[in-house]
Amino acid sequence: MVTHRPPRCFSHHVLLEATPSEVWSLITQPRHLEKIHPYCKKNEVVKWGPEGCTDILLYSSGRRFIRHIEPWIQGIGYNLWIGEEDGPQSYVEWRIEPTSNGHCNLRIRIYPHLLSRWPSLLAALPFRFWVRRRLMSYLDAVLSGVRHHLNTGKSVPRDEPSSHPWFSA
Repeated sequence: MVTHRPPRCFSHHVLLEATPSEVWSLITQPRHLEKIHPYCKKNEVVKWGPEGCTDILLYSSGRRFIRHIEPWIQGIGYNLWIGEEDGPQSYVEWRIEPTSNGHCNLRIRIYPHLLSRWPSLLAALPFRFWVRRRLMSYLDAVLSGVRHHLNTGKSVPRDEPSSHPWFSA
C-alpha cells in the first residue's frame, strides 16, 4: 500500500446540529457507511477498533474499494487510505470540529490519487474542472447523508440527493 499522500487536496464540511460525541459515535460504528453513504450498497468489516480498521465499501455501481483506517484520534477523527485492492490509493481525513454552541462541523479532506502522477501544470485544469467537481458532489452527498441520519435516525436513501457517475448504479 502506498504511504505518501497525493499532492493535491480539497475539503468539504457540513455544520451538524449534533454534539461532537454524537458524531464520533456514529462515524466510528462498524458498517456506519450503510447508514450515511448514499452510494454504499454494502460496508463489510474486516477488522474494527480504535487501533486501526479495515473495511470494504461496495458501491451501488459495483466498484469495490478497501479502506484502511489508521488509529483513531479519539473524539476528533481519523485518517484512511481508500482505493481498489492493489490499486492506487487516495488519502482521506475525517475531522470533527466543535463549535461554540455545542454542535460541530464534520470536515472531510481528500487527497485523490487521480492525476497524481501527472505533472502539476498539466494536471491543474483537469483536476480543477473534472476531478474536483465530481469529488465535491460526492463529499456533499456523504456529508448530507451524515446530517440526514443524525436528524432522522434513518439510513440515507440510495443515490440521494442525486446519482453520481462514478459510484451510482
